[in-house]
Amino acid sequence: MCTRCCPAEHAKDGASNSTQYIFLDDTLVAPIWDSTANTTTRSVWVPPGDWEDAWDGSTVSGPKMVEASQPYEKQPMWHKKSGGLTVITDEPGLRIDDQDWSSLTLEAFPAQVAQTTQRSVFALKTEARQDITMTTDGNGNAHFDISESEDGAERAWVVRLHLLPNQRATMATIDEEEMSAESLVHLAPLSAEQTSTAHFPFGGAGAHPPQHAGHVAELRLPSAAHARTLSVTITGSN
Repeated sequence: MCTRCCPAEHAKDGASNSTQYIFLDDTLVAPIWDSTANTTTRSVWVPPGDWEDAWDGSTVSGPKMVEASQPYEKQPMWHKKSGGLTVITDEPGLRIDDQDWSSLTLEAFPAQVAQTTQRSVFALKTEARQDITMTTDGNGNAHFDISESEDGAERAWVVRLHLLPNQRATMATIDEEEMSAESLVHLAPLSAEQTSTAHFPFGGAGAHPPQHAGHVAELRLPSAAHARTLSVTITGSN
């Protein structure tokens, strides 16, 4: 997978903050270094835009400084809500050499405005690539283009659209064929107790969002090597 870590935006006073970073363009990470305290609080510079707390699903809008508190076993993290697109395997956390890339998951946060996000997946130890483009039109329509697999490998895809509260995916087409209503799976947010005890970011296919997030609309594209398209209509409050 194409990866990049970016320095976080400059703090309000103009000084560069080297204790936080943006991972893969989409996840703001602010590590906590104190492993002795049960809960640690630190200052975090939130870049412009809306960011969803990876642990409880609440939204913070930047640019601004916030105080973030987490227990020692967690670190403050936020997902970019305006066009965030992260590619993960079905079994996150394994070494790349051991991962099965025959099915990949797209964690997508469709923008509420017209916007395009692009990502690329590179086959292990080769230059063969597959490009993913997510386009939103600002009118509730999200479109995904997945290019032909250059190495000929057939891959299935799970597309997880992280919606705003009260939003739902009401119609979808794969390769211009309309999906059945039962194929539009909506995963509801967890309860407060479930969020605190069972939720973990990047849980992948089938994982429910945390308490304060919206539903996740999950759609599956069967395995193929040819180019794919997916179009989704999203309705509800913005």
